[in-house]
Amino acid sequence: MNYTISDYPQLASIEKYFAKKFPYFSKVISKRFNEFGEKWALSFEKELEVFFSNDEQRLQKASHGYGLFALDGLRLQKKFDKTLQYIAKRYEDVKGEVYLNRSYMFDLYLPGILLSHYLWPHHYNQKLWFQNKFIPLIKSQNVKTYCDVGVGTGFYSKEVLLNMPAIKGDGYDISEFSLEHTKMLIDRWGFGDHYRCHVQDIIANPPTIKADCAINVEVLEHLEDPITFLKALRKMVKDGAMAFITAAIDAPNMDHIYLYRDLDAVAKELKAANFKVIDAENFPAFTDPKPGETVPQNGSFIVQAI
Repeated sequence: MNYTISDYPQLASIEKYFAKKFPYFSKVISKRFNEFGEKWALSFEKELEVFFSNDEQRLQKASHGYGLFALDGLRLQKKFDKTLQYIAKRYEDVKGEVYLNRSYMFDLYLPGILLSHYLWPHHYNQKLWFQNKFIPLIKSQNVKTYCDVGVGTGFYSKEVLLNMPAIKGDGYDISEFSLEHTKMLIDRWGFGDHYRCHVQDIIANPPTIKADCAINVEVLEHLEDPITFLKALRKMVKDGAMAFITAAIDAPNMDHIYLYRDLDAVAKELKAANFKVIDAENFPAFTDPKPGETVPQNGSFIVQAI
């Protein structure tokens, strides 16, 4: 049986909303469906059903947030193409403007990131790599606990719990709003009893309990000093522990401070923080850039604490 977007009510709703409010993205749902197929559609539809509980108003609000988030990213990418530099910002300024700003976080940033896990090819391919590479690895090691530092929407914490229901997780973030969103997401998937949230700066206030493995997705580029952060993250896991760590490359955003130009630059900092690279992959946003056009990428690593 051949399915179409109309067979997935949540996806059809987003496509309809984009066509009305964000014409530039009017075909993005159909384009991704054609690119990734029914597995993508089924997974995305389930994600939306669980989190939004068929609440059309909430889904439309998230769709609007994604539209604003994505348009802002396109604008910044065009500027980056000309300068090959991020707009200079201090972490403390970004912290106040973004992470501690409830309106910005819930109206634009968090819904934008949540939907981007399926709507941006480099984010979706990274999700698949995480599922196919990292999850089987930590399953084989029978790990009992994990920490997620810089939880974002809680998406990756949820993925671990979904695949390993007995595991216990701890999420750390300096944003109470990221943690609020994460708790809501994980509660709706039914794993609330297996997850704790901590409003905590792991550098200024290091956790004392060491986890069996760690997740750190797209945090490094938000910092002025990623190596100091990575060293603090290393102290949060046991010797020999596996970790999934990623960084945005050539990908400007309102809160991106530290510029990585390639995968090797990230790898060097991981090694400096006593992580051994076990596997690595680079996921581009697209593969056919025009002359003078940079390609945002996700650099993804499976590493071991040494």
